Amino acid sequence: MLLPPDVSDLIPENAMARLVDAIVERMDRRLLESLYPGGGAPAHDPSMMLKVVLFCYVQLKAAQCSAKNRKSTDAVFSVSASRHTST
Repeated sequence: MLLPPDVSDLIPENAMARLVDAIVERMDRRLLESLYPGGGAPAHDPSMMLKVVLFCYVQLKAAQCSAKNRKSTDAVFSVSASRHTST
C-alpha cells in the first residue's frame, strides 16, 4: 500500500482530531514552550503533546457520556423486557 502524500488526507474533515489541532494551533503557546528547559534526550514537540493529551481527554469524555447514555437505555430496555416475559 502506498501512503498518501500527506497522512492528514486520511483524517475526515469533521474529525475531532482536526478541531483539537486547530484549537492548539490558535493558542498562544509561549508559556507552554517556556516551561520546557531543553537538554537531555530529544523531546516531542510540546504543542504536539498538548494535542495528544487534549484529544485523549475529549475521547474519554465522549466514551463516558456514551456509557452513561447506554446505561440509561439498557435500564429502560431491561425494565421493558422484564414486563414482557414469555410464558
